[in-house]
Amino acid sequence: MGKSRGSQLRITIEHKPNGSIESVEVLQISILEDLWHDYLHFKKEARASSSFRQKRYLRAAILVFVAYLEGVVNRWYNNWLVDQGESNKEIRRRIRNTKIYSKCKQLTERTNIDS
Repeated sequence: MGKSRGSQLRITIEHKPNGSIESVEVLQISILEDLWHDYLHFKKEARASSSFRQKRYLRAAILVFVAYLEGVVNRWYNNWLVDQGESNKEIRRRIRNTKIYSKCKQLTERTNIDS
């Protein structure tokens, strides 16, 4: 069965064709963790590349980093909305329609962090 390791989940699937057991393990990680690993990879590749490829890898690293940060903010915002008692439908609507600046502002005000 599945074993949880932090944000990872390892699943073993057993198949018994002709009486023999074949095992396959699947490792599932969150999209945020996957984006973080992509960012680290592109940043590493940029440092090791020539100028043409370096610019391409840097652009990819920046875009992936922005997507990662947006995912982190959305997760925090989702948790805050759940704590506020919002319905799932309202949470999805607000995550989709609220600008990232407004999400950050609301989260900052909630935690009483000075700007």
